Amino acid sequence: MHGRPVLRATPFFVSPEYEMLLACARSRMDERHALIIQKLSRSALDWDALLALGRRHSVFPLLYRQLAAVVRQDVPPEPLDRLKELYQGNAARNLFLLGELERVLRSFADDGVPAIPWKGPMLAKAGYGDLSLRRFVDLDVIVRRDDVERAIGTLTNLGYRAEPVVSPSQQAFLIRTQRDLAFKRDEG
Repeated sequence: MHGRPVLRATPFFVSPEYEMLLACARSRMDERHALIIQKLSRSALDWDALLALGRRHSVFPLLYRQLAAVVRQDVPPEPLDRLKELYQGNAARNLFLLGELERVLRSFADDGVPAIPWKGPMLAKAGYGDLSLRRFVDLDVIVRRDDVERAIGTLTNLGYRAEPVVSPSQQAFLIRTQRDLAFKRDEG
């Protein structure tokens, strides 16, 4: 028989910690996943491994939110406190970055540089409905190729510098090939 091959799911072992992570990695809880979380929280979970997975996959905000809402009483205090600390730190950083994005976009507008924010806070709000539930560490802004030089000037006036520093020919190449240019501010 010709045509596309049939793919079959192969059963594989998923640790209870991964299963818990998967059940918690959602912005809206449903009954099915709440029951999974309840069952797993009463089993012999390696809470340190679960926290490490949440950090590695950058879903610790969702992990904290769901554990605190569904099984707070079943989670040992130390891991729950650590997750809460990570969650609150992420929320504070995200608010700071949102403020910085607004400052950059306002400056671009003042300098006549049309810009579109991309990923980061915009994706957190659109995808999760909550700025605190997605981890991001930078801001992405798209500008037209013809506006890059003015955008660089605006960012420089705001205290940003290219990171890494590139030569004019390297910068021209990056602009020509539609690659990103990275900027950093010493104040964070």
